[in-house]
Amino acid sequence: MFAEYGFDGAKSQQIAAAAGVSEALIYRHFPSKEALYRAVLRRAVLSQNQSIAAFGSVAPSARGLLEMLERSIGYAMKGSESPNADGMRLIYGSLARDGNYARLIYRRSKRLALPELRAALAAAHAEGALEGEPVAPENISNLMSQIVSMIIASRLQTPPVFAGAGDDASQLREMIWFCARGIGLRSEVIQRYFAPIEAEPREMSAP
Repeated sequence: MFAEYGFDGAKSQQIAAAAGVSEALIYRHFPSKEALYRAVLRRAVLSQNQSIAAFGSVAPSARGLLEMLERSIGYAMKGSESPNADGMRLIYGSLARDGNYARLIYRRSKRLALPELRAALAAAHAEGALEGEPVAPENISNLMSQIVSMIIASRLQTPPVFAGAGDDASQLREMIWFCARGIGLRSEVIQRYFAPIEAEPREMSAP
């Protein structure tokens, strides 16, 4: 209910009906709607931890950067089928209000992701896999969070808000190319990453 209607729009009667309990029972466990909302947000943070754990680590290398992009964008393309779809709806509701919850989640995500991103960028630079103006890891993290969030948001609806050309696999590939070139990865490095896909089809990396 909070994800669908936001804090102000979600009524305690609706919440009780959805849970199949009485409104009085809810207030026996939670002294106010604010206390219930805080409990929901704590559960959403735990869900974020589970998503990050399922995402797995990546090697500090140019290939690691590409795997990071594939997993992030591939996860986002699941939209309403993603394990944390309701958590993302809470974030969008927060963005439409004071932004406090969204700020908390994005700060946590950046703090947890930055060490691997920095290591992968440093390794890619040492490999000679990067070219052009260096992009700060913090800005890459911010941009990817915004891209991934918008992809998920557009795919929480059926059909998706933004209709792309080609099937999901081809759209995923093109978005990886777009983001990888923006980071500064050389075209030949990106092409090598996709070579196994062209030679022998494989499953997309699971987030």
